[in-house]
Amino acid sequence: MKTLALIISLFITQAAWATGGTYCQLKTSDIDLRISLVNGRVPGNPVVPGSGVEIKTKTNNIIMDEKDLVGWWSMGNELKMHFVKFQTGNDTRDTQLIVEATYSDVHETYLGMVSYEGPQGRKVQEIISCELK
Repeated sequence: MKTLALIISLFITQAAWATGGTYCQLKTSDIDLRISLVNGRVPGNPVVPGSGVEIKTKTNNIIMDEKDLVGWWSMGNELKMHFVKFQTGNDTRDTQLIVEATYSDVHETYLGMVSYEGPQGRKVQEIISCELK
């Protein structure tokens, strides 16, 4: 009977998995960028609904979500994200956001570069820090 209870508990707990978060923030005079991803702490680190990016510039306020995340890598010391928001209309361009960071033991956070290309051809490239919790 104890063996049966052990086997049943293993099957039940197999479906349970933890979630964590990936948070990045950058604020300069040109851009205010916040990334908040909810991701699973299982192999592959899947991104789950509720994730998002908010980009504020002097002329635009752009919101992205997990459907706009076209590339994601979080393994070992590397963190990479690639978001693309496709726009419609004659006067707009697609918005693209790329983050590439490496873990820093000194700062206990991920440090790297963010590249942003937004509407009206606006481009920003800055240093960004990210945390995984």
